[in-house]
Amino acid sequence: MEKAAQTRPVIVNTSLAGSDVINWLSIQGFRVRTSENTLAHTCIFPLSSAAFMIVPLNELVVSWPSEVKCILEPKILHRIEKFIQLHRQRYLLASAAVFGPCEQKVISVLQQRFLKSKLPMIPICSAEQCVEAMTDIAKVTFKPKLEAIRHQFNQLAERHVSEDTILRLLSHLQLTDHECLVLQDGCGSLSNIATATLEQLLDCSLEAETAHKIINFFKEDLI
Repeated sequence: MEKAAQTRPVIVNTSLAGSDVINWLSIQGFRVRTSENTLAHTCIFPLSSAAFMIVPLNELVVSWPSEVKCILEPKILHRIEKFIQLHRQRYLLASAAVFGPCEQKVISVLQQRFLKSKLPMIPICSAEQCVEAMTDIAKVTFKPKLEAIRHQFNQLAERHVSEDTILRLLSHLQLTDHECLVLQDGCGSLSNIATATLEQLLDCSLEAETAHKIINFFKEDLI
């Protein structure tokens, strides 16, 4: 793996704590953070603006195996719908040990259910395959941090600001812990946050209202 990739952060929901997914991410050198404020079974790559939800196929249906009629589990459907609303670049990883007729039926029904949302669905058979799929996509969508830096904040960009200082500053915006985390990991520095565009803030998995709040804050207080 490239040396630069070894410092890239990944935010993993606590539901995956101790899982093989986290182990494989750590083996590949990613900086893994766990969060209770993200959706269950999700992994977020802030610097790539990519979010992934891992869903075991046997949990997607009311009864398993689904041989006659495939009825999707309402609670998981709600979680997937919220996942689609929160993230612009999102991917669903459908997990199963094997992909026989039953598994294929569930995927087919799920694809029909979310056809309009154009949610990419990737079948995986192991944690290793899961991490390989996520990192391949994250590598393609990765945007260098330098794209977020503007010339009028060169002096600020040269300062060495600690993570605690950034978090204290963000606390004045009344952001949630999750919003502070994805903003800090997605932008990387105070100058990047202060000069980020609306699109760049939305790529950090922030809602539009929160992104506008951040832009207005720095516009009023730092310029």
